[in-house]
Amino acid sequence: MILAIAQKDLKLLWRDKAAMFWTLGFPILIAVLFGSIFGGSSAAAKIKIAVIDQDQSPKSERLVERLRQKTDALDVSTVTLEDAKNQVRKGVLVAYLVIPSGYGEHSNPFAASQSKLVLGIDPKRSAEQGYLKGILTEAVFQELQEMFSHPTQFRTEIAQQRKLIEADPSFAKPEKQKLLKFMEQAEAFVQSIPSTQGSRNGGLRPPAIEVQPLGETASSPKSAFEITFPQAIIWGLLGVVTTFAITIVKERTQGTLLRLRVAPITPASMLAGKAAACFAACAGVMVALLALGAIVFHVRISHVTLLGLAVASSAICFVGIMMLLSVLGRTENAVAGSSWGVLVFCSMIGGGMVPLMAMPAWMQQVSAVSPVKWAILALEGAIWRGFSFVEMLPPCSVLIVLGIVCFAVGAKLFQARKD
Repeated sequence: MILAIAQKDLKLLWRDKAAMFWTLGFPILIAVLFGSIFGGSSAAAKIKIAVIDQDQSPKSERLVERLRQKTDALDVSTVTLEDAKNQVRKGVLVAYLVIPSGYGEHSNPFAASQSKLVLGIDPKRSAEQGYLKGILTEAVFQELQEMFSHPTQFRTEIAQQRKLIEADPSFAKPEKQKLLKFMEQAEAFVQSIPSTQGSRNGGLRPPAIEVQPLGETASSPKSAFEITFPQAIIWGLLGVVTTFAITIVKERTQGTLLRLRVAPITPASMLAGKAAACFAACAGVMVALLALGAIVFHVRISHVTLLGLAVASSAICFVGIMMLLSVLGRTENAVAGSSWGVLVFCSMIGGGMVPLMAMPAWMQQVSAVSPVKWAILALEGAIWRGFSFVEMLPPCSVLIVLGIVCFAVGAKLFQARKD
């Protein structure tokens, strides 16, 4: 008898193809997905940065060219400083690099004073900050390697710096004499410059890089909670969507939908009621989490109207997704598996679990189909990115259109079913 019951349950599982996919097929998909992300593939996504060369000297142009040659790590574009700040604020770019005026004159490692490179970075991309600084340091020191390879050019650089030091009144006389003596020795013995610093200015120094995380503007997060709460809201929406999708299939299997169909109510009205309830639940969860964030964790509500637009658009989108998920299986187990499978997958490729910049380039392109990506962008745009109404239109439009299409397809399949 025990074996007969076990055999029966296994046959039921095997016959439920949707449940079989989420039991066996989906884990394989997860393995392939994470393998692509963390497998060290050569197709890994590049860090998108903009370079603003305010110096326009041969040395600054060589630095830009060396950064462009880092084709395996960087995607370098050239825009104005204002455009670069806007693109970083919107998340289009990870960072921008400003090469200030005077860089060519003061970037020599023996210079009395060095011109700082300015790295402006998206506040959410602090993990990439050290990586970018390492790349910049390597690119700057390549100039030094080239000077060692060309002694004549190296001696010319030292001679120019000697003149600047001699004319600089800020140096104390003993310190100036030590530095000049050191540079004379360096000019004579190019291949044996000591690695230690004889004084505050008497040795090789790494490039000065000033990091600006855009924290001085209103359009940046004031705390980590302003970054984490949009993600928390998304997970709240996923819970609501899954619950309503399972409820619909449960009503079908228990005969509740059949009784509603024979009642004096049109199918459109019945689906509209389901949609209204799901919309209210989605909006309610979002408002409750935002209120908690604002009251307890001081999450800003900088623009109530635009935040309302983001909330409404996200709710519309996930109501449509709920309707489509509810017809992906005929049993509660199948719908539960398919709902969480699809939603977790959307969260992964949309930046809800793994940062988009850590994904391969092809996966970043695929992320455009994930509602999670657009919902997070819309919420952040109204909370701390400082989006205008025009800037809010793209993510909100994508959410609304995706919700309408999913709901229409789901409703069509729902009405076509006879079970």
